[in-house]
Amino acid sequence: MKDLTPDALELLGRLCAVYGGQPFEEGKEEQLRPAYLSRAEQRLALSELRRAGLLMVRQKLWGEKLYHIPAEVLDAVSLHFYPYSPAPLAAGDVSLSMEARPGLSGELFRALLFTAREGLPVTAKGSIHKKQVSRLAAQLSFGDGHLQGLTALSPDLGQGLGHGRGHEQLQRPGQRSGLAREQGRALGLGRVEEKRGGRDQGLGKDQVISQAIDQVTGQVKGQATGKAIGQGKGQTAGQTAGQTTGTYPLAVTVIMDLMLSLGLISHQEPGYILEPDVLRNWLQLPEPQMVSILYETAAERYGSREPVQQHFRLLISRQDFLPGQWYALAGVQDWLAAMNPAALLERPVLEAACLAWLRALAGFGWAELGSLQSGELCFRWTAAKPQLQGARPAPAGAAEEQPPAASSIVQAPLQGTRPAPAGATEEQPLAAAFIVQPDFEVLVPPEVPYAMRWTLAACAELLQCDVLWSFRLTREMLEHAAVQGMPPGEVISWLQGHTPGGLPEQVEYSLEQWGRGIGRTVIEDVRLLSCLSEVEAEMIAAHPRLHDKLTRLGPLHFLVQREQEKDVHQELAEAGLAPQGTINGREPEQAAEMPLYHRERENSPAAYAVPPWEQGLLSAVTGNTLRHLPLADPEPEASFLMDEGQVPSMWSREWRAYHGTTAEKVMEQGLRWGVKVRISLQGQECHFIPHRIQRNPWRVTGHLLRNLGREVEEMELTASAWKEIQLILPAAARNSSSAGATGYVMIEKSTADGRTLTQK
Repeated sequence: MKDLTPDALELLGRLCAVYGGQPFEEGKEEQLRPAYLSRAEQRLALSELRRAGLLMVRQKLWGEKLYHIPAEVLDAVSLHFYPYSPAPLAAGDVSLSMEARPGLSGELFRALLFTAREGLPVTAKGSIHKKQVSRLAAQLSFGDGHLQGLTALSPDLGQGLGHGRGHEQLQRPGQRSGLAREQGRALGLGRVEEKRGGRDQGLGKDQVISQAIDQVTGQVKGQATGKAIGQGKGQTAGQTAGQTTGTYPLAVTVIMDLMLSLGLISHQEPGYILEPDVLRNWLQLPEPQMVSILYETAAERYGSREPVQQHFRLLISRQDFLPGQWYALAGVQDWLAAMNPAALLERPVLEAACLAWLRALAGFGWAELGSLQSGELCFRWTAAKPQLQGARPAPAGAAEEQPPAASSIVQAPLQGTRPAPAGATEEQPLAAAFIVQPDFEVLVPPEVPYAMRWTLAACAELLQCDVLWSFRLTREMLEHAAVQGMPPGEVISWLQGHTPGGLPEQVEYSLEQWGRGIGRTVIEDVRLLSCLSEVEAEMIAAHPRLHDKLTRLGPLHFLVQREQEKDVHQELAEAGLAPQGTINGREPEQAAEMPLYHRERENSPAAYAVPPWEQGLLSAVTGNTLRHLPLADPEPEASFLMDEGQVPSMWSREWRAYHGTTAEKVMEQGLRWGVKVRISLQGQECHFIPHRIQRNPWRVTGHLLRNLGREVEEMELTASAWKEIQLILPAAARNSSSAGATGYVMIEKSTADGRTLTQK
């Protein structure tokens, strides 16, 4: 970033403040153009940001372009332009109002375990059975109170997503009319304009940014009401993978959406089932990396898309906010207000939006809320504070706009740039073991891998999953493990191998006693062939090719071995005795089996990859829609000189006087190209940026730059007002006249050439 030109830096700072990481349509950046920059110079600045990997351009189906700051660099960009040093509060002055619940990684573990043991069958309409929804909700320690206020889970959106009338009420993917209304009311963002003499005075940085806020809000609303990026037509929300009809509590909606979006479960005809291979890779992740993925997924899917809230989430995630330290929310709000977008928010509305996210963090086990005696709100991170690591896969083709220079820019030591977190994948696995107590309780320290906890959950009942997890060994769970393919002897051997000093004597004795009563009988899966009369039964009994495939049980019934079912069906059909299409008594198969990985090498390198955001219970209203759009081709730097060959070269090579008509043509060409024009005005050399030309009589309106761009005047000129004139192509002049122009105040004055508005 230190290698960027002043023009590119100025533009990047404005884009970061107004849009954050949200996309904006091509042409919207024109509203943020500094008064001292020409259109051509701004286009070069945009190209410079693209080459540096600090700005990406996506192309929609019909060729429209969308710009956005990549999520991978947004934090570094924001930190560079808007540094913040939080001041911790004394812990004794804070009263705890909302404590953190057990971590989201443990809650997800519980939900996966429930899916494995109990299953999640669905009705004919595609919704999970209400009984299973209630039982799943009872497994979770966070509830709807932690999730109230999140825009992605607002009541208008919730119809059919777990807290409304059903998915049939949802609009097409991308439509968020209820959310748009809510955000519009919350933001209260109107056009901020100061007018003097009938002209908009939006030339200063603060004023330009303020005026652009209304456009940003309009864009978000447009996307929210059905203009989502890259959405197809005719697809309803209920047609997306994993979506259901029914009414789910918010907590169940979130946990189901997480399991689906992470690829841990999939939606099949009978219900939701585990994906064993993905689950194995997920369980092999170190817990810090799990937490990082969960946090970034939650922020992307459930956090508000408003830039001000995105800035809030990025700010409090910085390493300056230390775990265990209390911080005043008012200080963070002051910082947001200084960025201009938040300055247009009413303070109570901004506070409510921030509190909604903090409550969700408390429900996920990452933060706590409190207050001072004065009533001032504050918060703190827990020891489980996530570290942002960019867990999501890079968009297709992103490497084309991420040259090596981009990574060096982001990691450069700029104004407290946050260093990359220690890679969780590089951590060396600790010698993990758990503690089996004489009362059959199993204590699991934090360093025990989740893969080991999963195996333990197959043979022991999970009691709690806070900092110190605990299980209990029971006869019922020993039987459950045997059903899943882990016999008692193997369970005892596995427990011995992961318990320092071995199992307590009475525990080992009880497990052996329980194991002797398991597996002494076997229930086999067979089929019963029934006949309507003894005539058919005798024909089957006399059939030469069915004699060794069937066992007669009575006058009308035969036993069919499961592995012989297909052959028996074929022989009966050829003999004119084909059975009916369905099997009486057979229920729809619902895979509720628990995949086990205890025979595989533990602590093997994790190969988990986060899938795209298409899947998920809330995929119609959340996620990163930009990920589906291809990158636009780079634009040639001189593409604004479309008719360069038809323009006399002396217009840009020589500074000289021309006949009045020719001088007008030179100025018109400057307007057409969007470049600056060098003129002599009242004996002083100046640069002029033409904005509008009127005829009869001919006159041009634009910005006049004096003192190397430090003074900017809006002025209307005639061709006779100047003597010499020359087109200034930005490749040669962009670092001279525009450098150092910052912060302006509008001053109205009159000159012999017309009324001007000066910035100083």
